[in-house]
Amino acid sequence: MVIVGLLDAGTAPSSFIGDDRTEQKCITLHQSPAILQDVDWNDIRYLLALRRRGSLAAAGRSLGVDQTTVGRRLSALEKELGSRLVERHATGHRLTAAGVRACELGTSMETAAESMLRELGGGDLGIEGTVRITAPAGFVPAIADVLADVQVDHPRLVFEVLADTASLDLGRREADVAVRMIKPEQSSLVARRVGRLAWALFASEAYLRRHGSPPTDLLGHAVVGYDAPLVQSPGAVWLAEHATAARVALRTNNVLAAVDCAGAGIAIAAAPVFMAKRDARLVRLPKPREVGASPVYLVAHRDVAKIARVRATLDRLHRSLRDVLARDEG
Repeated sequence: MVIVGLLDAGTAPSSFIGDDRTEQKCITLHQSPAILQDVDWNDIRYLLALRRRGSLAAAGRSLGVDQTTVGRRLSALEKELGSRLVERHATGHRLTAAGVRACELGTSMETAAESMLRELGGGDLGIEGTVRITAPAGFVPAIADVLADVQVDHPRLVFEVLADTASLDLGRREADVAVRMIKPEQSSLVARRVGRLAWALFASEAYLRRHGSPPTDLLGHAVVGYDAPLVQSPGAVWLAEHATAARVALRTNNVLAAVDCAGAGIAIAAAPVFMAKRDARLVRLPKPREVGASPVYLVAHRDVAKIARVRATLDRLHRSLRDVLARDEG
């Protein structure tokens, strides 16, 4: 089974602080941290997600549930602990002093659990279990092809594919494997270079019939512009430097949206080659032959990469993506 999700990269607002007025409500929690040993760990995860994401809705999205479920699990946690952990204010939800303390203790539990999973998780269980992969949405079709093959050999594997441009924390197991355009500097992470993501110019046959072949500077032609987070992508940089005479007919923050709009005949798009050539409506323009390229890495936590299921997935992804990208160079 392959689960595809979209993460929300929200952050906790400044109002997520303790409230001195609730100090008397949490004497038991402060005096006896061991009380968390008898609490359902899953409920603590909901509290940690609320603090990190800032709202019930964002916390629910990060955990793959709705906000009603988050509220219900938090209520259950408060009942177990006998302390109010969260209060609702006009600006949103706010942690009480007991809630802050519970998060501190819960974070310690989370860190210990993550260390155990990194060292022992899956090492003796063979090729089975869950592997969570995060990648920009444009890579999902290529990744899906790989995962289909992997599951033929290892049918007990379950994949979660998180289509997002946010850099998830691999150390905290927000993902096991990440596709990234920048090599990480953290010593705890290992990065395997897959290849170069080549970009080129594409237009639909319908667009070219209406407007003709464009000159090198695209004078008199319409293009798709890029907004954050793609303003530093090779395509956006090339357009800014070489296509100032062109008219921006549409802007987007998503490469696949640019490809779809170019396929519809709206404008010329600078896009990664392997993504654009999946659209049969598009023609690759001969000049320039390559708009630019960026390196592509597969990244994992050093300990997580040793787990059998993760290692098998990494190896297959590396071979397949390397071949896909190599075909598009030049």
